[in-house]
Amino acid sequence: MRTSKKDLSGLTEIERIEYRKAYHRKYYMRTTDGTRRRVKVHTPQERKERKAAMDKARYARNPEKNRDQCHAWHIRNQDKRRADKLWARYKILPEDRAQRLALQGGHCVFCARTEDLVVDHDHLTMRFRGVLCRGHNRALKVFGDNEAGFLKALAYLQGPPLV
Repeated sequence: MRTSKKDLSGLTEIERIEYRKAYHRKYYMRTTDGTRRRVKVHTPQERKERKAAMDKARYARNPEKNRDQCHAWHIRNQDKRRADKLWARYKILPEDRAQRLALQGGHCVFCARTEDLVVDHDHLTMRFRGVLCRGHNRALKVFGDNEAGFLKALAYLQGPPLV
């Protein structure tokens, strides 16, 4: 294809059509009312910002529709969202969680609860340790994820110091 807009005489009809399409994609953009207008050539960052502004305006025109579509997507993709969250937070797959839960007998290691189970991890290394009930997972965090905190609590339970 030639770069000059005026010299199209040596091109076939198909090449001329392709040239015009490319030219319009480069120099014209679709506006919010569906028409096209000439714009300057933008950097990728400027195009990204313009798209974000147009998306924001589209959502502002019909927020209920957007909310309903987002809600429906979240309902349809619950498993994907859970898997994405497990990977983002702990770098584990749902299969890893299920396998660990099966090794634990399908319940919390401490109390044998089978509902409201969450992933337990070391807060310093982010290493996945197992699946616990929400209460015991919080207790581990409160005691600082280390033995010293548990030993202090154990000493207190065995006999609190007199004041």
